[in-house]
Amino acid sequence: MNKLKQHSLLLLIFILIVSTVACASEKEYSADTTLNADTTVQNSTSEALLPEILDKTYPDTDFNILTRTGDTVWETVDVYSEEITGDVIGDAVYNRNMIVEEQYGVKIVQIVKAYPETEVSNSVLSGDSLFDAVTIKMQQQATLSIEGYLACLDDIPYMNLSNPWWDFSLIEDISISTSHYMALGDINFMDNYATWIVAFNKKLAKDYINEDIYKVIRDGNWTLDKLEQYCSLVSTDLNGDGVMTHEDQWGLIDSKNVAIAFLLGSSQRLVNRNNDGTISCNLKSDKMIDSLGKVYEFFSKSEFQLLTENIKGASTWTAAANCFTDGRALFRVTTIIDIPNMRSMTDDFGILPIPKLSETQDRYYSPFQEWNATVYSIPINIGDPEKSGAVLEYMAYASVDTLTPAVIDNALLSRYARDSESAEMLETIIFVTGISDLGYIYDWGSISASLKKVLTNQTDIISSSVTALEKAMIKEMEKDYLKATAVD
Repeated sequence: MNKLKQHSLLLLIFILIVSTVACASEKEYSADTTLNADTTVQNSTSEALLPEILDKTYPDTDFNILTRTGDTVWETVDVYSEEITGDVIGDAVYNRNMIVEEQYGVKIVQIVKAYPETEVSNSVLSGDSLFDAVTIKMQQQATLSIEGYLACLDDIPYMNLSNPWWDFSLIEDISISTSHYMALGDINFMDNYATWIVAFNKKLAKDYINEDIYKVIRDGNWTLDKLEQYCSLVSTDLNGDGVMTHEDQWGLIDSKNVAIAFLLGSSQRLVNRNNDGTISCNLKSDKMIDSLGKVYEFFSKSEFQLLTENIKGASTWTAAANCFTDGRALFRVTTIIDIPNMRSMTDDFGILPIPKLSETQDRYYSPFQEWNATVYSIPINIGDPEKSGAVLEYMAYASVDTLTPAVIDNALLSRYARDSESAEMLETIIFVTGISDLGYIYDWGSISASLKKVLTNQTDIISSSVTALEKAMIKEMEKDYLKATAVD
């Protein structure tokens, strides 16, 4: 997925993180992608390529962007910032918006609503053009696109999704048809924050594992079997009461959602896109059945892993997080947005990609949470398509030298990653091996909940379940595909 790909050489990461605990990250869009230590953030897209500019300005006009409400973790913070405060990301958003305002005269306004998808549909149905753009959860946007509430971005003037500040590969992946209604790129970073990772406790790894985990990953041998091997060495009943709880020591802290992450980490998608532009269900293919079996086998072993849902008490997710940060778990599968919460750890931690299913797999794959990642869209009843297209395109372009390097420097590499190897994992694997699946985005046949139940069930019900799951999924998938192509 990943718009943050190759912002600096691995050598540059080593030098800047280790010696200065800072990272000058940049994005170069040219035939030559080689960077060197003298390259600066300014030597990037702004000098290599410019967006098409609308010969018109909108002085003192609001550009209204609808966003979702969220808790303190998933609050939308990449749209608007009122002023310079010293917060790296907030200041980058402010500076980006000032660049856009200088070009077009508009003032970026963030409109926060509890049910933004309803706001969009109501606005369209009433004929009111209230929003110039929308950035909400990917799954919500997908539903709006199917129902005909969103404009085809390919037809919006001054928008060019093939420009490098858009992540066109991922845009293709999340599109049900050959038309594109959702976009993401440098303009937003919540998709990156929603990416799955494996955090590990370096002290416990040193005490129990006689291997360099980073080398295992570089050699292509980081698999579910290897993860299980490591985890089985660590679990200990610390208080000796004969009952393993979150107060004891575990090999792995995860959740039922991780079963889906591991399945996608095997490279197997529920839905395949065919050469003729159609889509087809992949649930009963031999490779998928094999992947389902291996993920189920992993989750059937409770002696080394603690599922967050199995923790008793009201604050289960807090207890799971504390088990890792307090030094009582070797591994925890979580998302990138959780990395800052590990700053309080006494033990050092490292960051790893989702493991392969087997060593023969072609590469690592890094899935993300479709229910938390955000994308940009434009309502179909937009009052001024030129304005929306030109401003969004320029926002994305201006984000390359402002928002993107701030996110990397502030949140991912230099500030929170405690070692150069973790930065390497983020930079050379996790950011460049993204995978998405239309099946989970549109959740046909409630496939996400159904598969989590199958993969974490106490008994193996895969063979008795897949036919019914496929039938339910195909029924809704075909209906939505017909809707999508009719809208096109």
